[in-house]
Amino acid sequence: MHQESLGASGAGTVVWRTTASLAAYVRAQVHHPNADGTPGKGNTMGPDLRWGAMAAPTNPIVLRIRADSSRRRPLRV
Repeated sequence: MHQESLGASGAGTVVWRTTASLAAYVRAQVHHPNADGTPGKGNTMGPDLRWGAMAAPTNPIVLRIRADSSRRRPLRV
């Protein structure tokens, strides 16, 4: 799991690198900040909400191993 916060404008780029041998698929979820303006506590346990309300989810993006692995490119979601 990976969590990044964007600035107040909401614009930005998040890069997370993985391989098909480590993950069969990836998906992204965009959340609003919590009501108090904080980004949330990510993957912590406890009574606090982990993230704010869902703004936009993606469908799963299936990763496959290429026969020609010499042309590796990062996956940008």
